[in-house]
Amino acid sequence: HNTNHTKRKQHHPSPTTDAQLETIRLSRQRIENMLTQPFFDRTVVGALVRLKISTPNANGDVYRLATILSVEDGDTKYAVGTAETSKQLLLDFGEIELLYPISMVSNGDFEAHELVMWRQLYTAKGRRGRPLPSAAAVAEKSAELVRMQERQYSNDELREIVTKNMESAHTLTARQRLRVALGDKDQEDLVARPMKMERNSLGQVMVVERS
Repeated sequence: HNTNHTKRKQHHPSPTTDAQLETIRLSRQRIENMLTQPFFDRTVVGALVRLKISTPNANGDVYRLATILSVEDGDTKYAVGTAETSKQLLLDFGEIELLYPISMVSNGDFEAHELVMWRQLYTAKGRRGRPLPSAAAVAEKSAELVRMQERQYSNDELREIVTKNMESAHTLTARQRLRVALGDKDQEDLVARPMKMERNSLGQVMVVERS
């Protein structure tokens, strides 16, 4: 009986803690620093980001977590910090997949209720068989992200990085500096948003329809 119980336990990977998930969160600043790395597009897949999906309301700004599914090349370049890129992130929010510009990724840490919402959506019916990442998978992705930031590159790879930096570096116009300072509000209004979340009378996090 004990043997069977042990075998059953082995089939269920250890769940991830909030602190573990924070290790695979990519802030806008961290992405900006990685943007010209040779393996950026591949390495960030599976990492998590935090995005503001609505303007302030009575309860403050509304943020959502999402998983990076892929990095896509867009048609238009836009400012990310002091550089510019045309890259867009294909993000999985749980109930919807959307392309977002990197400039809309938050630098803030995950909050507890945002993680609750993210877990609820990933374990809900109709998730197309995508389970929550295990603690081992999160540890592996975290180590992979660190390795990319600390990696020593060959001369050919360094030349590629220099070329990408030259292509992406630019002088921001006064209007672009203003948009960066204001959090790129104009761009935010043009992007489709996932569902919002709120708490019911029992304190449970609930999904509400997009407005």
